[in-house]
Amino acid sequence: MMNERTGKILRNDDAKGSIILLLTAFIWGFCLVGQATGMEVMGPLSFSAVRLTLGGVSMLPLVLILDRRKLAKNPEFDIRGEYRACFRAAVICAPVIWITILLQQYGLLYTSVGKCAFVTAFYIFLVPLFGIPLGRRVSAKMWTAVVMAMAGLYLITMHGGIEKVNIGDMICLCAAVTYSIDIHMIETFAAKVDKVKMSMIQFTLCGLFSFAGALIFEPGQITWEHCVYSAVPILVTGIVSCAVGFTLQMIGQIYTGAAKASLLLSSETLFSLLAGMIFLGERMIVVEYAGCAVMAVAILMSFRE
Repeated sequence: MMNERTGKILRNDDAKGSIILLLTAFIWGFCLVGQATGMEVMGPLSFSAVRLTLGGVSMLPLVLILDRRKLAKNPEFDIRGEYRACFRAAVICAPVIWITILLQQYGLLYTSVGKCAFVTAFYIFLVPLFGIPLGRRVSAKMWTAVVMAMAGLYLITMHGGIEKVNIGDMICLCAAVTYSIDIHMIETFAAKVDKVKMSMIQFTLCGLFSFAGALIFEPGQITWEHCVYSAVPILVTGIVSCAVGFTLQMIGQIYTGAAKASLLLSSETLFSLLAGMIFLGERMIVVEYAGCAVMAVAILMSFRE
């Protein structure tokens, strides 16, 4: 009876994590419209500096409210100790996610959004591969779902044929590698620290890194006029994509393994297509719909894993 009850709880937790990660992918997919238009007057470092800093700072009120509730429940709660633990975790994780974000931003300067989406989503294969030396084994069923998802992504983004590989494609491939590392790092830290607090510190650090880079490599691009012009993309990608999206990712990965998380997060491609149809008037062809169907089947397979 106890084993049966434990198994039911684990299944419920896994379903909860899967839904949270799908919500994360939904947020990122729709925010991609803002990310694509945010670099019209600002370079990758300047745009990232403003949106990442905003993402971190915007979480401060929530962090303070949660801290007050913790102290109200337990006046002896070690808030300073929690901040120290979150800061240590953020210092380790922040450089990796910062590099990932910048690589994708720079990749978009040289390659199409479709190819960038496909190459970056290669992490759904790399995550389970990188997990092998860490002792994080993946079942044959999950590997099948990963291969199906890769096939679906190919149909969605590369139906016109693989063009000559360019520097942007290679940059996005590097982003896939670093994001795979980030997913495994989050699986390690997410259950040990306060997720909201860690996200706040992590993105504040990423914003500071970007500001330092922008001052050196993109001087004069962070101006009030540029920020006003890009206000909507900055707000959407800063608060919704960074503050909300990445925090949900950390929460979701508490309940879901890295390989399954990478597959669910790759559904961002489906939601970005939907966002393009709604906001940009884009239309899909039959082969793209087929790719969506294949990805949907792969995601349903992962739910039953």
